[in-house]
Amino acid sequence: MANPALDVPEYPDVPDAPGVPPLVRNPEITGQPTNEVLIREDGVQAPAYVPAVWGIFDQSGLEVLQPDSVLGIRYRDASRIVDYPLEQGSFESYNKVANPFDVAVSISVGGSLERREGFLRDLKFWKDSLDLLNVVTPESTFQNCNIEAYDYQRTSRNGVSLIVIEIYFREVRTTAVAAFSNVQSESAQDDQKQGQVQATEPTPGVKVITVQSDGLFQ
Repeated sequence: MANPALDVPEYPDVPDAPGVPPLVRNPEITGQPTNEVLIREDGVQAPAYVPAVWGIFDQSGLEVLQPDSVLGIRYRDASRIVDYPLEQGSFESYNKVANPFDVAVSISVGGSLERREGFLRDLKFWKDSLDLLNVVTPESTFQNCNIEAYDYQRTSRNGVSLIVIEIYFREVRTTAVAAFSNVQSESAQDDQKQGQVQATEPTPGVKVITVQSDGLFQ
């Protein structure tokens, strides 16, 4: 009587059909694509092997806050439409101004007590700092942000050693100051420091009013 286990082939019978990738039968045979090449060239499976990039970095590219995981993100980019009233209760819009965007990142931090205390100290430092940060996500990077506020909570449902923190970022727009040197009118030039101003005698015809110690003018 034949043993059914011995009749099972060493490799499965993979059909040659659309959508079925070629499999490597013997890795010692040259000329066959490796599994790494097949995974990289497979458009369906490739995103699963690309690591997602999440983080909060400074302007030099250094990650300033390293949470255990990123739970979510909220992004808001709003504008304000300016209008003015007309007769009979109507109005008309004449301009649209873009407001700074807001980003809220929800993260979690666990581990030992020293780990949680150190992370909260770093978060407080960057919240008080005026340095600009970049919030990096797989889809886009939000540049020139500053931490406006943060809050955190600990609940028994998430575990007593896990802190869920919400960090609120706001865009900071840096603008250049225009300096006017060659202008047509002297009154339109920028103020310039010319050193200390010395007191001079008043010109003839100018009446000088002084105040005595008793408060009377003379």
